Amino acid sequence: MSSTAVALSDEELVQVILNGQKDYFLVLYDRHYKKVYYKCKLLAGDVSTAEDLCHDIFIKVFVNLHKYSGKSQFKYWLNSIATNFCYDFLRRRKKVRVEEFQDYDAEDDEKVVLKEKTTEAM
Repeated sequence: MSSTAVALSDEELVQVILNGQKDYFLVLYDRHYKKVYYKCKLLAGDVSTAEDLCHDIFIKVFVNLHKYSGKSQFKYWLNSIATNFCYDFLRRRKKVRVEEFQDYDAEDDEKVVLKEKTTEAM
């Protein structure tokens, strides 16, 4: 990557990327990866999930870069996407855990324990 690309502002980089220089996205990625990663780690709680979320966020940003209007600084737009993406993930994860709990049947556990005790007594 040229030093010219590194000297460009985020907003200028977005325009260059949208004009066909897709490899310049790496400059945006390098500039903002740590902040997005730490946000993901803070919200998700573990390194592996944070890395996965961060990766997915940057893919989403790349795919939707044409939607960046320039009304606010790029870093605020990226932060908004990252925050919403993490909260959506947490909501989905919570929903899955609640559904798993709702599928749990205590009576089945009692039947298993009773069957084991009955088998042991024989």
